Amino acid sequence: MIAGWILGAVLPPISLQLILYTHPEYRVIGMLHPESMMRLNFQMLSMGMLANGALFFLALRLDKETLSRGVLHASMLWLLGIIVVKFSGWYSTTDRGRGFGRSAWSQSDQSHFCRG
Repeated sequence: MIAGWILGAVLPPISLQLILYTHPEYRVIGMLHPESMMRLNFQMLSMGMLANGALFFLALRLDKETLSRGVLHASMLWLLGIIVVKFSGWYSTTDRGRGFGRSAWSQSDQSHFCRG
């Protein structure tokens, strides 16, 4: 189970690095628009979860149930982390989308639209 957890925890970042290696234009986006790159990283990490799914089903097919359980547990942790960061807005560099319970507009946006 430990080996499955380690594999499941390492595969999404490895797949993210492989995507960045094969598509160098994403690095330019990261230099020009860091917030867009953070969104893109989370989307690519979500795609990296496909590698975890493939490993999970391969382990089940080979009757390695403890390995598949470890991969499943690591996948659930990745999924929980991606959901929390995506919907809390921790990657955001602006006031918009900063998390649960906060206003979608900053104070300056509201004063711009509500000028007497």
